[in-house]
Amino acid sequence: MKNFIIMLAFIFSISNAFAKETVQASQDPINIESNELVIEQKENKGVFTGNVEVIQGDMVINSDKMIVYYAEPTTDNADSQELLGSNKISRIETFGNVVITTPKEKAKGEKGEYITKDQVFILKKNVQLIQGKNILTGNKFIYNRLNGKGVLTSGGKGGKNKQRAKALIVPEQVR
Repeated sequence: MKNFIIMLAFIFSISNAFAKETVQASQDPINIESNELVIEQKENKGVFTGNVEVIQGDMVINSDKMIVYYAEPTTDNADSQELLGSNKISRIETFGNVVITTPKEKAKGEKGEYITKDQVFILKKNVQLIQGKNILTGNKFIYNRLNGKGVLTSGGKGGKNKQRAKALIVPEQVR
């Protein structure tokens, strides 16, 4: 029972820490760099490829590829937003070697998606959540910034050869 409480405390602390970092940084400017940027005006999206790095405040996101989908331009801003459609981002997808780093945590996966209107971030395939020496692993992590709830799933039904959600908790690291 004590280990279960420690694990719950760790899961809550890592979800809460990511919430504080993302909410705090959400008003900071976003700097995106990559080897190539292709703007697809008719589709209202920008495709960044090769060593993609996104910096907002003290949060850094790295990936092989990132697609930024912009909201449809309104008639009020159609002329001023001609190049990228609108500067309001509706969705972001990341692919390949996705790593999200904050000063205290790191999250890794093969694919990520952020849906701005719902403020939901999804990380998929070989997911690792790292805080100090503590490591959570699974197949999918869904984090809702609005309610601070994070769910890590295995993608399988358990069993000997199925992947399961796992936690490695180092007690002196739990706070």
